[in-house]
Amino acid sequence: MDSTKDKDREHIAKLVRLMGSDHEGEATAALRKLQGALRQRGLNFNDLGHWITQPAPAATRTAPADHTACNRRANDLTRQNQQLTLSLREAQAQLAAAHAAAQKAEARVVQVTTEGEAIRRQGRRHWWAHGAAGALVCALAVLISVQSRTVPPPRPVATGPGSHQMATDDPRPAVPAKPRVPAKPMPAPTDAVLRRDSEIAGRTAYLYGSPGREETIDILLTPHTPVEVLAGDVVPGWLRVHVETEDGDKVGYVQAGRIGPRTAGAP
Repeated sequence: MDSTKDKDREHIAKLVRLMGSDHEGEATAALRKLQGALRQRGLNFNDLGHWITQPAPAATRTAPADHTACNRRANDLTRQNQQLTLSLREAQAQLAAAHAAAQKAEARVVQVTTEGEAIRRQGRRHWWAHGAAGALVCALAVLISVQSRTVPPPRPVATGPGSHQMATDDPRPAVPAKPRVPAKPMPAPTDAVLRRDSEIAGRTAYLYGSPGREETIDILLTPHTPVEVLAGDVVPGWLRVHVETEDGDKVGYVQAGRIGPRTAGAP
């Protein structure tokens, strides 16, 4: 029975404390709950006043401890609120910096795009200019070629017995052309044998298709290979020779220092 009364006292005391809240809604709700609790127990505010005037045991007063816990909790909540506020401000500052950086990047992209478009337009203008200049040069070249083909050659005008002068607009006197002397025909090269008793002397030698041109090497001639020196197409430092090989007769050029007279007893 005493425990039930103690619970009623704690419940009513809690409602009375809530009636002193700074929040009007919370205080009004506590008042209504207190009225309902008194009606459930068949009491009213007169009975509540009489109950308050009765002395309470000193051992049951625990209000200071409850207030200390509430104050500690309130202080913790205040610190958490301050920390959340600081974090929110930092996040807002970072968001503003990111927005500013994004605006700068967008402005840079627009600038680069504008510069690239200007460069492309300038390149197209240069291309058209060079193309027009090239077309003009080609047209002038074609026109000059056509004119050079359509202008008739100057006709000769007789100025005296046995002489001719070209009819031109040049006021300077014409210089008589020198008579052309026909070129003497060059004798055709011959392949007559100049020396028969010759051979590759000392060391091996290459047989060239043309004098001194390595890409025309035909065959490698071993020492003491019999050769016939021909009189035709002789180049200084080289001799045109005829050689009998396993692949048949070969005619080509060998360095003059590699050929000497055949020695006695040579095969």
